[in-house]
Amino acid sequence: MTFLVGVLLVLAGCSDGAGPTTAVPGDCLVEASGADDMNVVECADAEAKWSVLAVADTTDDTVCADQPDGDIYLTFEDEGTSVCLRLLGAVGDCAWTDFSGLADCEEDSGYQLAAILEDTDDESGCPAETEQVRVYSDPSVYCWIRWPAS
Repeated sequence: MTFLVGVLLVLAGCSDGAGPTTAVPGDCLVEASGADDMNVVECADAEAKWSVLAVADTTDDTVCADQPDGDIYLTFEDEGTSVCLRLLGAVGDCAWTDFSGLADCEEDSGYQLAAILEDTDDESGCPAETEQVRVYSDPSVYCWIRWPAS
């Protein structure tokens, strides 16, 4: 079970300061008020939720083409730039059903990160109620359950 890699978000811009369009591969991001408002933070910061995999001067989906760990791409039409991102979720985080961003676990429905299996690409250790699995190359496995539970 895997989820779709690459969800197009057409954005006009982002918050003041360093954001996705000024980020470089290896930078980490935190959502300020949503996917269109992100700031660069230290990757060791517990608030870091996205890792920048690639930045390209294009507004199509090719920014993630060579990125097997790419979860979503953001397109900034005004700047002609796209950014490929990997989710750096923590157990308990919630995401939209299309995995285009993090959701509010108290108000939104989607998926909740039930487990992160590190140093493996074997998804058999995921909880039985897992509905979505994302296997990364580092290696690690993210196990997602439906939220709220049905």
